[in-house]
Amino acid sequence: MNATVTTYGLYLALSLPLTVWVARTLHKNGRIFLVDCFHGNEPLADSVNHLLVVGFYLINFGFVSM
Repeated sequence: MNATVTTYGLYLALSLPLTVWVARTLHKNGRIFLVDCFHGNEPLADSVNHLLVVGFYLINFGFVSM
């Protein structure tokens, strides 16, 4: 039991910061791509970028918690 709890704790300690780091990287670098895809419409690109990051967080945190 103790080894299992330790393993799950280590998994959470590694996966949560990694998920946050990947999301921030995708948010920063994805904006340029989305602005180009939306032909310079920056407000739309920023909105879609934010929605994609929120979806990324929800999916990854849900998977990690299971």
